[in-house]
Amino acid sequence: MFQPSRFCRSLLTALLSLGLVNLSFASDTELKLIAPEFTGLITEAGDGPYQKIMQQVALRAGIKYQERVYPQKRAYMSFLKQQDSCIYSFTEPASERLGQQQIIVSAPLNTFSMYLFTAKDSAPIQQLTQVAPTANVLGVLGYDVWYQRAGLPQAGIQLAYTSSDEHAVGMVNLGRADMMVSFMPDMRKFADQVSYDAAYPLLISYDGITCHNTEANAALLKVISPVLGQMRRDGTLAQLLGESYLPWQHQAFKKWQQQYTAEMPESSELDSD
Repeated sequence: MFQPSRFCRSLLTALLSLGLVNLSFASDTELKLIAPEFTGLITEAGDGPYQKIMQQVALRAGIKYQERVYPQKRAYMSFLKQQDSCIYSFTEPASERLGQQQIIVSAPLNTFSMYLFTAKDSAPIQQLTQVAPTANVLGVLGYDVWYQRAGLPQAGIQLAYTSSDEHAVGMVNLGRADMMVSFMPDMRKFADQVSYDAAYPLLISYDGITCHNTEANAALLKVISPVLGQMRRDGTLAQLLGESYLPWQHQAFKKWQQQYTAEMPESSELDSD
């Protein structure tokens, strides 16, 4: 059966790839974007890889946006309160908190996975059941919503909190903590200082631009998502992310895409690496 919406998206994708059309947003509407400080990805100075991606998106799509950088917990709480705003990531927690119909999300900027990290040259932890009840496990302030999604509290793991991944890595390698829980690609810069098993993530998800479901935000995401898809296909995302770029796991992406009603390219246009 002929599906006009799918045909139009496919035609637009083809034209984009050939450089025959330039997406631009004919409106003065400004995207209100909240930026949580993600290690190695979003910085207060505005020069993190995700921020560079958004700058390129704005340039290609002809949109305007205003970005405010906050510590993670404050960023998430600010997003929940500002009902016309958007935020990098936090799709699942926001959907659970506000209701899935209240949240829309762009095509992804990148994927991320959560792991347990132990001291360098020690045996990696693969499952939560391997964590002793008395283990001193460090988490980073602001990640609570992700720790809950990964099942740490349900497994009886009580976290001690620190201010940053860098501080947690130091504590683990000094023997002041048994392990820490954090993410890839955030931990790329510390990968040679810790042990983990890349084959056993506690959680896999994707970082898109998550927005409150308003008419203005929906119109903006309809422009942003095809541009992000084009940037992935032409290698721009990989270039801007550098070592933080991670291959997508196709099944995990399909599950994520099907769950959230995003205005994004079809999954066939965003095949895994």
